[in-house]
Amino acid sequence: MSLKVKDAAEALLMCITDQVDSFPSPCGPESLYSTLSEKDLSEDFSNFKYFSLNNLTILAVLEQNKKSLQSAQELNTVKVVIRGPFGRQIWIVEPKSEQTGSSKPVKAARPKPAAPAAARPRIEQRWWPSSVDSIPLVKADKTLPRLGDLDDLDPKFASIINAKIESELKNGPSLAHSAPPAPSECEPPSPRNHSQSARVLLSQLGLLSSQSLQECQGMPPYLCRLDSGDAAFIESLKDLDQIANRTRDTVYVFYVKAGQNKVSDILDNTKSYKSLNSDFKDLLLSMGWPVNIHTHPGWTGATKSGAKASPYPSQEPDQIPSSRGPAAFDGTRWLLYWSDSRTEVAFIVPTEERNTYLSKLNQSQGNKTVTAAQASPETASSDRKSSGSGKESSRVSKGLQEVRTLVVWCERVEDQETVPLDDLLTSTNGPSDSGTPAEYMIIYVTALSSGLVRVHVTTHTERCGTPLPLVDGMVCLKRTLGVLIRQTAVNMAARKRLLNELSLIPHNRRVQKMQDIINKYRYECTESEFYEALFTT
Repeated sequence: MSLKVKDAAEALLMCITDQVDSFPSPCGPESLYSTLSEKDLSEDFSNFKYFSLNNLTILAVLEQNKKSLQSAQELNTVKVVIRGPFGRQIWIVEPKSEQTGSSKPVKAARPKPAAPAAARPRIEQRWWPSSVDSIPLVKADKTLPRLGDLDDLDPKFASIINAKIESELKNGPSLAHSAPPAPSECEPPSPRNHSQSARVLLSQLGLLSSQSLQECQGMPPYLCRLDSGDAAFIESLKDLDQIANRTRDTVYVFYVKAGQNKVSDILDNTKSYKSLNSDFKDLLLSMGWPVNIHTHPGWTGATKSGAKASPYPSQEPDQIPSSRGPAAFDGTRWLLYWSDSRTEVAFIVPTEERNTYLSKLNQSQGNKTVTAAQASPETASSDRKSSGSGKESSRVSKGLQEVRTLVVWCERVEDQETVPLDDLLTSTNGPSDSGTPAEYMIIYVTALSSGLVRVHVTTHTERCGTPLPLVDGMVCLKRTLGVLIRQTAVNMAARKRLLNELSLIPHNRRVQKMQDIINKYRYECTESEFYEALFTT
């Protein structure tokens, strides 16, 4: 079976089990899983213990600090951050055996006895059976005389014997007639107010067995401890969280007025809605909904800013400036976004301000790289070695390029022939892009006097053909145009990824990153050392 078929089957199975009747998640359609991380549970990362399961899952178990909590119930709560191939989840486990109310155990109600207890019979204690008294003595029995028959005892020894006889005569009757102690009620032990969260959770999951800690056929153990003391470990986890669990696509939208053939004029058209066709705004809002990239946890059209780990809002007002028109969705602060359980799409209206913003962003990232290289020459040299693979690295990066999709609204059909296509494609470049993309798809839209719209689809790709549902020359309704454009862009990108041998399904990229982290930070130790570290720390 092909590996792509296997990966697609895994993704489909996870989509059925996790997303059917569960999408959107409580975090909204922007995120399939939790947007929280360790810093939202504890300010100190050293409170977490990190483990790996089957070389595919990373567990972060929160060890509670006894001094900082108020109640025993909260103290014994186990919080776990689970990073798997399909996303990040946070589970909070509260043991049922813990006392939720008072710290003292509640005594069980016992029924009273129906009748008084029977009198205890008196039993005479004997050293020998009674039958011994009927046996006549012989001379051998008289070889050792009794103490009472001895006349010449040592005075000191005789005083000890006499003191013992007086003590037994004095206390003997009271001890013989004393009542036995009353039976005490059995009570449960007091609950513990502290436990090791990691040990309790792993033992209840059945992971602390001897087989889980042993290597099998050269493979690492099923349960491994990770060295979280390294400062680079937390950065590796952040890089893992940046890897998407869905496919991501970007669509760029332009508006061309009658007779325009300069890219600067086309980019300036979207600064206001007044001079634009009224249906253009409806088209934009039908393709996606507005999101603020500073608070948006999903795809933003830029690799560096997409999939933020923290969804906390910024201090700026969360309102779309109506005076900017469609240019407000240029991706510098706002954009149009759409997603389902399998893919995310960002719709961006390019402007001159966006190009200036991206150039400054690219320059600042370059300065940070130079500063990091000066601070760590060894890291810089290793980066040069890794990036110096030459033709192989360029071949991989070229193979991973995706089809760029442009939507161009033209007021006249004849303007489609004079659109500066190369300049428009260049204006969609990101911080790390340069030149004109090799593969692209252009969707021209023109409004007709009948109230319908005509679509002209142009593709410049290898082996991808023309995607559906839009086809060249198609006439459709305005209210369905946004959905058709979005689905056509998603289908084109999916077809390109399917034909590309170097393209990976999102969960495969996460698996590779997790395996790199586990192999790099795995704590090599014996079984006894693992148990000792788990019980003592």
